[in-house]
Amino acid sequence: MAMTVRIFGPYLLLFCGLIFGACETVEEKPRAEEGTLSIQLKQGVAGNESSRLQQVPIQGVSQLVISILRENGSETAYSSKSIALTRFQDEILIEDLSLPPGNYQITDFYLKDSLETILYASPREGSPFAAYLNQPFPLAFEMNTAGSAEILVEVISTANASPEKFGFPSDTKGFIDTFFFFLTLTGESTDDYLDYLPGKLTVSIGNVTRTQPLGRNLNRIVLPKGSDAYVFLAESDTYQSLKQTLSYDSLRQFAEQPLILEMKKESSGAEFIGGVFTGSIALATQAAVDSFSRKGYEAIQGDLLLGQSAADEPDPVTDLSGLSTLQEIQGNLSLLENPSLKSVMGLHRLQVISGTLTIQDNERLESLADLFRLNYVRELRLIQNPNLRHFEGLQAVTPAIAKLHIEAMEHFTSLDQLGRFRQMGEITITANPNLTQLSFNFLQEKIGIIQISDNPVLVDFGGSASTGFTEINRLMLKNNENLENLKGLLAPEGMVMKHFEFSNQPKIETLQDLAFYEYFSKIIIQNNASLQDLLPFSTLTVLFSRITLVNNPKIQSLDGLHNIDQVVYYPTIEPDAMPYPINPELFTFTDNASLTDFCGFADKIIEFGAGFSVIENNGYNPSLEDFINGDCNEEEL
Repeated sequence: MAMTVRIFGPYLLLFCGLIFGACETVEEKPRAEEGTLSIQLKQGVAGNESSRLQQVPIQGVSQLVISILRENGSETAYSSKSIALTRFQDEILIEDLSLPPGNYQITDFYLKDSLETILYASPREGSPFAAYLNQPFPLAFEMNTAGSAEILVEVISTANASPEKFGFPSDTKGFIDTFFFFLTLTGESTDDYLDYLPGKLTVSIGNVTRTQPLGRNLNRIVLPKGSDAYVFLAESDTYQSLKQTLSYDSLRQFAEQPLILEMKKESSGAEFIGGVFTGSIALATQAAVDSFSRKGYEAIQGDLLLGQSAADEPDPVTDLSGLSTLQEIQGNLSLLENPSLKSVMGLHRLQVISGTLTIQDNERLESLADLFRLNYVRELRLIQNPNLRHFEGLQAVTPAIAKLHIEAMEHFTSLDQLGRFRQMGEITITANPNLTQLSFNFLQEKIGIIQISDNPVLVDFGGSASTGFTEINRLMLKNNENLENLKGLLAPEGMVMKHFEFSNQPKIETLQDLAFYEYFSKIIIQNNASLQDLLPFSTLTVLFSRITLVNNPKIQSLDGLHNIDQVVYYPTIEPDAMPYPINPELFTFTDNASLTDFCGFADKIIEFGAGFSVIENNGYNPSLEDFINGDCNEEEL
């Protein structure tokens, strides 16, 4: 059922009597022949918008802009008229409007905030949103002599909607691209119940600041899109102000469930210090955590280690709730070997970790949900947390992670659990026992390093359902014994750019799902029982490092390397023995039982001469002299 808000004169008189004791009327009383118009607002929703919108009163508005025309289209005193709005509890108050007798129509009806942004509007007849209203505009009504009229006006939020949806021109002043989310303030929870608080929220977006009063329950916040950061200042009487910075991506997740800001009581305890703690600190026991928590630090300029106590420690870390003042760690945060820790409750205000977040060997840890405010961390490492079954809380931060390492996570089944990445530089996914498919549906096209290893039931990379990458600088695939194909790693025109390692992938018969850039650094292919050939490397023309081909029993020839016309070798120099190189082997071809044809790469083996090639235990093992004599293929002998 839609939420209704009454807007008429008697409430204003009540408001004045309660708040000010008495009000003097400064406006002229309507002439006897004029009638009064009262308006009842009804908030509607468009399309599939959440019914939660109907549970929240109209908020954030400070003025009404209304246009009333006579029946013949002539103007009245209310032509684009701006009228101040007043709120009393959840009611929006406006004085009655005065009009002479006659027939009228309301043509425009907007509710604006203090920055002249239109937050709610009434759609015009024939517009896409008109279908969701009983009475789209223009809205006709009649005023009788010295009488009164009361009409219902339906409005719809403009968040995420263009002017055209309402039937307005695209350049209508006051319409900007906005989004909304829900927010509520609470006091510190001491039990299962939350104390909801009234207050106010000030949001700074660049040089623009807007302030909105907050009710005791759910609040709907509408903000303009297009900013990388929204700086919030939440205030409530007798509580410490709470300041934090949130990204657009993190705020959008609260369009259904509210963002809960937990306010901390003003503190005057003898141990309370606040501000920034300088230095790194390790807290191995609950007593140590509690003692540090009482200082009330908001930031740590250094590293914070929680856990890693002795195996027989009688006071292990079990509760992080005392760390609720902490908002930033200018270093690394490590949660290591905490056998009794079940959640990260207490880290819910943490927004920035400038270094690495490592969560490792916490056998009872079940949830990371309280990390939902975290909007930046350079590197995330999740290693062997057997009871961590979901990754709620990390979705907001995933667009900003530079490096991701997931290892031995029993319940990790998909990168989609972590959200949509935007700035990823390096991914390592290793030894996850139940990972069957790994799709790369990222918001970026290029990535530096991908290393996928030791995932025993990994079958594929999503095939056509995965968008893949246009560029992967270094791709390393090792020991994924059930991997069947490589479709989905690369976009249709994608390439591996510099470095390729492919080891112990027994089911892969071909590399045809990959493409390689013509200038390449290093190729290592070893222990692949089914791999048939090297033909996808035919795009290579320049090699900057080395080729290793070891124990690939079905590869018969080096065809695919035949277009490499230049090998650029930078020797490793031992300082005490300059200029003699060490480890000069550029080309290693060993233990390939069916390899009998080296002709595709013979020219380069001859060019570099003895000492730069190792050729042993293959189906055919030509010497340098054999190559010089043209005997590069056993079948031609």
